[in-house]
Amino acid sequence: MGSSRWKMVMAAGVCVVLLTGCTHEPAISPSTTKQHAKPTDNRSNQAPTVNPTVTSKPIPAGVANTQQLAYQLRDELLKQMSDPAQGQVCLDNACSVAVTSFTGPSSQDPKETLTMAYYQMKNGWYVLVAPTRGNALAVAQQIAKARFAFPNPSGVLVVSDGEMEWHWLTQGHEWTKRQSFVSR
Repeated sequence: MGSSRWKMVMAAGVCVVLLTGCTHEPAISPSTTKQHAKPTDNRSNQAPTVNPTVTSKPIPAGVANTQQLAYQLRDELLKQMSDPAQGQVCLDNACSVAVTSFTGPSSQDPKETLTMAYYQMKNGWYVLVAPTRGNALAVAQQIAKARFAFPNPSGVLVVSDGEMEWHWLTQGHEWTKRQSFVSR
């Protein structure tokens, strides 16, 4: 019964955060909207141009496509939370982007409440805002409004601790590009 009460309280908290946090237009730093490296060729049969911020590794076991990669990365991030409540919210009035939000106590410190956001953009990219004490939904809203030069036609963008990690699958490898993210 305590767990269900906790989930109700957390769901109510998410609603309050959304009502207050999403009414303001967050700003995007110009440095976050431009790629610092040359964009790669979007053909899926060609490997990306290698530079210091791009790494690759074999595709993880159990991952055959971008959706499975998104689920795997989401599940890894959810381990940072204990028994999170799950809800779905819209990022804008037209509800053109629906976000699955997770709210719950930190696995490390049960007194600390974390929020996480997960959604799929219309361009084939999934977005994960890692568990944070801040407003993950406001960060998700910033990402949805930003104009990025995506390194591949589809992939997973993970935003965590001031960093963006772009993950995509090409030629039997998972490629990762890291760059800083400045949230305002």
